Amino acid sequence: MRRTLFVFIAFCLLSSLLRSQNDWNSKLKTIEAISNDSIALNSLQVLAQKNKSNLKALLNINLKIITRANLIQKYSLATSIGNESAVLANKNSLDSLEAVFHKYIGVTNYYMDRKKAAVPFFEKALEIAEKNNYWELEASCNNNIGAAFTDIQEYEKAEPYLLKSIEIMKEHGKANTIVTLRSYRVLARMYSESAREKKAEPIYLNLIEKSKELKDTALLCDNLIFYSEILARRGELNKAVKMSGEALAFRRKQKSIHDLQGALNIHAINLALIGRHKEAYTLEEERALLMRTIFAKDLEKEISEVEVKYKTAQLQQEKELSVLKAKKQKQIYLLSIVGILLLSVGGIYVWNQRKKAKHLYQLAEADKIRFKEVIEAEEKERSRIAQELHDGLGQLLSTARLNVAGLEDSVSAEDKAGLNRSLKIIDDACVEVRSISHNMMPSALIRLGLIPAINEVVNNVNSAKGIKIDFTTNVESSLGKSLDITIYRVVQEILNNMIRHAKATNINIDIEKAGDDLKIEMKDNGVGFNTEELKNSNGIGWKNIFSRISMLDGDIKLESELQKGTIVFINLKLKNG
Repeated sequence: MRRTLFVFIAFCLLSSLLRSQNDWNSKLKTIEAISNDSIALNSLQVLAQKNKSNLKALLNINLKIITRANLIQKYSLATSIGNESAVLANKNSLDSLEAVFHKYIGVTNYYMDRKKAAVPFFEKALEIAEKNNYWELEASCNNNIGAAFTDIQEYEKAEPYLLKSIEIMKEHGKANTIVTLRSYRVLARMYSESAREKKAEPIYLNLIEKSKELKDTALLCDNLIFYSEILARRGELNKAVKMSGEALAFRRKQKSIHDLQGALNIHAINLALIGRHKEAYTLEEERALLMRTIFAKDLEKEISEVEVKYKTAQLQQEKELSVLKAKKQKQIYLLSIVGILLLSVGGIYVWNQRKKAKHLYQLAEADKIRFKEVIEAEEKERSRIAQELHDGLGQLLSTARLNVAGLEDSVSAEDKAGLNRSLKIIDDACVEVRSISHNMMPSALIRLGLIPAINEVVNNVNSAKGIKIDFTTNVESSLGKSLDITIYRVVQEILNNMIRHAKATNINIDIEKAGDDLKIEMKDNGVGFNTEELKNSNGIGWKNIFSRISMLDGDIKLESELQKGTIVFINLKLKNG
């Protein structure tokens, strides 16, 4: 009697266990058939909660949760579930599941565009797979690691993993499966991106043939697009257009808008390269429309997730739905108010920024005008003083010399030496007055213009035989009195800096006029200097140079290297001068 009772109880427990397993299995299959990822994810989480005590059921459900969470970009949920499940599998010595969860965490990081961070998880899964001879998982992890290294352009690291993945699949008679062909595709892309197109091309051609045999249009499109890029780079544009066009035709039949967008982009680029710009433009317009569609769908997905929560709550409690609807309306109202406030604040900020920019521009223009006025006043004063020195003091000294020279016959022999010293002093004073007058306003600059004045400076320096200056120009006439004077002063100041500080033996000056542009290049072979030091310099020489060029709305650039000399580039727009 007791034995019969024991058998009956055991039978009941086994039946209950089988019913339990069948129950969660059937529910899992039902949920997998749901196309809406948000609804499916919520249902999976409810199912996982109900099967917390059933480790096998929980871990299998968690795998599905991670997959669905990744599809709707809930990466933090996928990562959290993956880590928890890997720990559970490890504690219960479920090696294969532990390896799978490590791989899934790596995949989640990959989707998050954290390719380098994904690698350690794939490596952990690979370690377990190798140890336990889970060859399919081993091949998959090798492929994932190779793909990650390819994406971060560490091609030397990527190649052995991809080759290993293919080798494993071949050893087990799986050379022509979709998994193996996808490994080949990554390998070909790695070769193409690392400038080994001779290795990539035969792989792509083989993949195109194999994917057609297997009728895998997704794989076929990928390879057609990648191969068309090789052909385009090689200049075989007609073939490239044919390949990308074929890929686009297949993509139009598929459901993935993102894949279609990529195919449109590549085919448009190839069409543009071959000169079929109108067709390329049409495709770019279609691509832009798709991008707007994708954005709208993403927005719709976000809204759908909220609606799913409301509908689930409605099934549980009708009253709670009305509360949620009211809450949603309140949120929309608040968001509208916040949006209006943000737009208002943003508008005020933009207006203030524009006003500030306009004010700064007006201040800069005012400073430029004031500086121009100061420069013009300074040049007028230079001219006036030079004239006064030449006509006034110069004539007085000349008259004084004539008078002193007239005393030569009336002085005694012993006073002759003093008379000669006086005449010498007066002669030196005349020379000095002429030199000062000329430096303040060279007569050649006033009479003949810019180029003769610079030639005069160059000849004076060259005659001293300390520094050799080479001067070339295609400017044949004056650029206008004001512009002549300004450019002369800039060239004079730069030349003075090169002579005094550069310790150069050769200086080249080139002034070229090309249309409305005037280009000035001055180069020495001196000791050079750190151009950053100009920012903290107290000297007014370079500041005056920069200010004068700015006044003319020109550009100036300095290049200098210690012991290798200095080059100054100046570009002026003559029509604005």
